Amino acid sequence: MERKKVLLLINPNSGKKNSKGQLLDALNVFSSQNYQMEIYLSQKRMDVCDYIIENASRFDVLAIFGGDGTLNEATNGLMQLENKPVIAYFPTGTMNDFGTNFGLTNNMEECARITCKEKVEFFDVGKMNSRYFNYVAGFGAFCNVSYETKQELKKQLGNMAYIIKALHEIPNLHPYHVKMNLDGKVFEKDLMFGLIINGNRVAVLKW
Repeated sequence: MERKKVLLLINPNSGKKNSKGQLLDALNVFSSQNYQMEIYLSQKRMDVCDYIIENASRFDVLAIFGGDGTLNEATNGLMQLENKPVIAYFPTGTMNDFGTNFGLTNNMEECARITCKEKVEFFDVGKMNSRYFNYVAGFGAFCNVSYETKQELKKQLGNMAYIIKALHEIPNLHPYHVKMNLDGKVFEKDLMFGLIINGNRVAVLKW
């Protein structure tokens, strides 16, 4: 019987130390289920995306260890492949909005067990211009907060780091003139903020 091949793509700067401590538990599960493993630690922004484009065709499963940004990089790499492996997401980020929206566990050992069961779930992927997004795309006020908030501050303060960054952005707020075509109906307005979202939570916002 041919062994399944899993590529573990790990963002070493993502999240908190306690999630990294569970990595060996996940590796042990893959090993016990006779998976052949290869591990790559991302080195810079979009590294995960590039590595997937160059190497993913050799694997059955891509195990993504990181936060929402790491998952987004992986998705943008995956969508450029003709033959797409399955993505298994291990949410080890600080906020993990995607995992929270879809009810995913942050227990790495349990994530690995779920992956090995090979039951595949599907979710929608959106595209804005040339970039894909997993669950949210936005424009306007505070949209830069999630990716400009420093990683070290997020580790120390959690949600509060985003709030602090948002407060600093208040003097720069201004409206955007937007023209939208929604199911054939055209709307034209000045908006401060807009989101396209598949879920009920983005950073500290929840509805």
